[in-house]
Amino acid sequence: MAKDFDRTDFWAPDSGLDSIAPGVDYQLPDGSTLNIQENDWLDIDSAGLPEDKFWGSSHQVIAMNSVDVVVRAYDAVSDLFAPQSVSLDWVMHNYRKVPNA
Repeated sequence: MAKDFDRTDFWAPDSGLDSIAPGVDYQLPDGSTLNIQENDWLDIDSAGLPEDKFWGSSHQVIAMNSVDVVVRAYDAVSDLFAPQSVSLDWVMHNYRKVPNA
């Protein structure tokens, strides 16, 4: 099945996927709390993870760890998406797709 931008690689993003609750609550460096769920989209500062040619600074969440998140990141050398851990220090925005009621 082709994913976004007709990618067929295993880790390629799929914006049609709903976020999966309940997620993990993270304490951000500024003291605020952010809930992140699998399949959320995070805007990541390019100093923490380079922008890619498909989604720019937005990266889809694969998994949540205690101190970081794992996103689908594009590797230009292999022309494939792969899991990449990212520090919460680099998260700028969180976007979530929820199921229709």
